Amino acid sequence: MIVILLIPFAAAIAAYTFLNHQQLGIADNYDHYREFWGGNPSEVFSHWLDMVLMSGGAGVISWLVVAEAFFRQREKESAMLRRVSYVCLALFLVLSGTIAVVLDGMHGEGTVTIAYPVFFIPILISTWYLLRQFAALLRWHLAGVVMLSLGIAVFHTAAQLCYEPSGTGGPNGLIIPMWLGSVGVALLWAFVWSIRTGWLRRFSSRSVHTVRRPVVYGSAILIFCAVGIPVTLYVKHTRKTHQDLAFAWL
Repeated sequence: MIVILLIPFAAAIAAYTFLNHQQLGIADNYDHYREFWGGNPSEVFSHWLDMVLMSGGAGVISWLVVAEAFFRQREKESAMLRRVSYVCLALFLVLSGTIAVVLDGMHGEGTVTIAYPVFFIPILISTWYLLRQFAALLRWHLAGVVMLSLGIAVFHTAAQLCYEPSGTGGPNGLIIPMWLGSVGVALLWAFVWSIRTGWLRRFSSRSVHTVRRPVVYGSAILIFCAVGIPVTLYVKHTRKTHQDLAFAWL
């Protein structure tokens, strides 16, 4: 089990090592890449890092879901499988992002630092959530999950080849619909699921019960006063100062 789950991490490290080794070659063959990627050699390197981050990340997510389906065929469904899946995804996002940001700072344009947390991580997490939901609809049947996961990986690679080329080293404007669509569908699915299962009602009931406790709303009032009163006095003083300056000018 451990060996299967470590394969995506080894593949990601190998991909980054290869890119770092090919960095001089990318610069030397810049004319070969710029017609598609656009930008200067540093921006081309950042585009390749983005491909590993996003399309490679989609492939890793697909692998993790397939691995979970494989383990479910041989073991009873348990919370341990879900926790292992969550931990592997979190570790991959941190490890992959850290390596990419370091390499981008050394040889790239620096756009990975913005594109990864703002666009790629939300898309990857929402894709992972939706993929697991569809796998559950298929009752984690291994053949169906494999086909679905393969389709997701291919779709994300094809989509990134459309929204990645630009003259900035980061994705172009086409990533906005992709980002909104992926995150929006995941949130809508989660909202409908929470209503159907009654989770939203239970969560609201527990939240209301918690907020009604004196220690909770009392602490909230104290924090509000401790922050709100000084801010209000500062704003009032600043406003009065601006008014005095304005009257003096007039």
